[in-house]
Amino acid sequence: MKCKIALLSVIFTVMMGMTCFAATEAGWKNYEPTDYSDISNWSKNDYTNPKKADAKVDVIFINGTVMQIPENETGTANISNDLKNAFDSRYVGAADIYDVAETRMYVPYYRQVTLGKALTGTTHEDLPNWIANSEAGSDLIASLDYYFKNYNDGRPFILAGYSQGGASVQFLLENYFVKGGRKSLLKRMVAAYSVAYGVDQEWLRNNGLEFAKTSDDTGVVLSWVTEGPGATDWYIVLTDDPSRNLVINPINWKTDTTYAKAEECLGTYENGRLVSPGLYNLQIKPDRGVLICDNNESAYLPEGFWGGKSLHAVELTQAYGSVRKNMLDRINAFLAE
Repeated sequence: MKCKIALLSVIFTVMMGMTCFAATEAGWKNYEPTDYSDISNWSKNDYTNPKKADAKVDVIFINGTVMQIPENETGTANISNDLKNAFDSRYVGAADIYDVAETRMYVPYYRQVTLGKALTGTTHEDLPNWIANSEAGSDLIASLDYYFKNYNDGRPFILAGYSQGGASVQFLLENYFVKGGRKSLLKRMVAAYSVAYGVDQEWLRNNGLEFAKTSDDTGVVLSWVTEGPGATDWYIVLTDDPSRNLVINPINWKTDTTYAKAEECLGTYENGRLVSPGLYNLQIKPDRGVLICDNNESAYLPEGFWGGKSLHAVELTQAYGSVRKNMLDRINAFLAE
């Protein structure tokens, strides 16, 4: 549980010295973007990697929150050595879930919204709005634009992120592709994994996007939020009306209440290794819009954080093996079309 301990340390550090910031209405276009022609602004970039010469699909992965204290009035942190080191150290057990022989990886450093800012959120839209109205949005748009103009070469791609990265996936789907006049590019999107940040079904409908229904449909958005039984507190990763929060079970890839035992999972990533079979039972609770895990209380965050009984710290790793296989299934389905 090293991941959980580290996250809790960050949370308590921030709560001790947290400052509230007023949201800006400036918009991401008002911030000079990071230069993504500079290879040092990518945590991972497989474009010239000879080991990935035969890879048929690209993955753009957006990291979750790694920085604690805001450095800018928008609540963001700058790209520093600390940010780069944190991004790089969290590659294993996060982005590398998508890193296989079939994929080229692209992971940009970006000036992200800090935990100190995120903990002040009062609506589900707050984090995507802060991304959209800050240096974070400027960097994310610029990194994706540079990728498509210089690296993509017409290839299929996967858009993926965890926590703030999941919110960033939604920001990019709306602002880069749909509202940015690039919706035709979505014809090459294998899937978008918005892990640990809920997807509002009305937001999805308003942007003409579809949520996953099976284990191998393509061009779809996937998401899940996980907690223990009995949680009632609202928190920003859930939509303001939790019944609108769409979720898929990453063990059986169903959107109904079919119970998935841990033994059905292809492996949990924990303490630096893949434990197989998995360690988490998962079942969808539709009225809450979440996955319920009923067998692993040790993974809960403390009461008062992310709604109580939250498994936010393990949502990418709880079904690591099953998620990786699912990605490959969707890639194969897309290439077969």
